[in-house]
Amino acid sequence: MASPAQSLFIFFLRYITGCNSKTCKMSLLKEFHIAPLQIRIACTCAKFWNDAWKNSNITADILRADIRLMYKGNDKCWSALFLKAMHDLGLLRSYSWLAIRSGTANCDLESYLFDPAAIKVALENIYSKLWKDNEQTWTSNSVISIGAAYLKYKSWFYDKDVETHKHHKAFISLKKLKILVKFRLGGSALRINDHSIPRNNRVCPCCNNGNIEDEKHFIFNCQSFNNFRHCHAYMCLWTDHHDIKAFCNQDNQILLANLLHDMFIARNRLLNNNLLNSGA
Repeated sequence: MASPAQSLFIFFLRYITGCNSKTCKMSLLKEFHIAPLQIRIACTCAKFWNDAWKNSNITADILRADIRLMYKGNDKCWSALFLKAMHDLGLLRSYSWLAIRSGTANCDLESYLFDPAAIKVALENIYSKLWKDNEQTWTSNSVISIGAAYLKYKSWFYDKDVETHKHHKAFISLKKLKILVKFRLGGSALRINDHSIPRNNRVCPCCNNGNIEDEKHFIFNCQSFNNFRHCHAYMCLWTDHHDIKAFCNQDNQILLANLLHDMFIARNRLLNNNLLNSGA
């Protein structure tokens, strides 16, 4: 995902959500059900290739000249880069890359059209491996790894069965929506997201249970917020097996956003009082 355009796109998503640079890039994209920019670029390149041969205009003449550059050994021309990418995706695998590059393959490139849908599927399969998309589940004591941030998001928050997450369609104020999205993406002020503290020391500062302060503890277990649970007991799946994914993807996202907003205000007030008392 290391491309200038993708980096700018990720920066924009972080800006509008209020998340920082430690927020997992793939979680950000999946939160909005957006494919990595490279997938759309690859599909656009395939469309350009297909249209050039279909229309037989000056674009086709330019592409023929570019292919001749490839045949002469130029690995940096557009045709070489595009065809190498298609070959690596398995869409030209019936031919060896060396044969394609040198022009000795028994392949009429001008009649070869690429299916953008097949490109999308092939690239999504690659990205799913980078995501470490497996059947593991997240716990607060999960081993620290490159995929840990995504694993928590996938296990606790991501709803693969919808095209758009429910909170993006609800009429929630921008301030409260940012709190909700940051909570889902691991960008909130909870101790679990404070990477300056060793993982086992990220205990809840609001109660005396010694539990790690993660999103599940904050919502379901922290004794300092029992009054919120009593006041909002009618909310969907509040105590039902402590299923945080079902709770965070319930239908009434406005109530959920209001709840999180009020709980974080109460948390800040509690920590400030504790700080004043310790100073006294």
